Amino acid sequence: MNVKAFPRIGANCENAIRCFFDLSTQDLRVYRELLEHGAGTALEIGERIERDRSTAYRSVSKLVDNQLAVKRTRNREGGGIFHVYEAIDPERVQHLLNDAIDEWYGNVKIIVERTANELRG
Repeated sequence: MNVKAFPRIGANCENAIRCFFDLSTQDLRVYRELLEHGAGTALEIGERIERDRSTAYRSVSKLVDNQLAVKRTRNREGGGIFHVYEAIDPERVQHLLNDAIDEWYGNVKIIVERTANELRG
């Protein structure tokens, strides 16, 4: 039997993270930017990656949804609020990735266990 793991996407860290968290290259770039340069608003992040605020906001929202970043609410002087986004520690990302892989593996095992019966119809 000849089984190949990740033959089409390439077996590397970036591709695994993008695959399991459904991230784009831009999303991963924003994560790395936050990690390297620290927390920021969507406007600040957009300026740092040379994209508009809405592009940065979409990426940080996806990172927050996947628990790869946190969103903190801050108060403005004179009233109002704004949000600051911060990357989580890479070791935590590693744990989340392991959890995602374990969940995926469990789901695949269930499918494999049903294979013979489903092939019989």
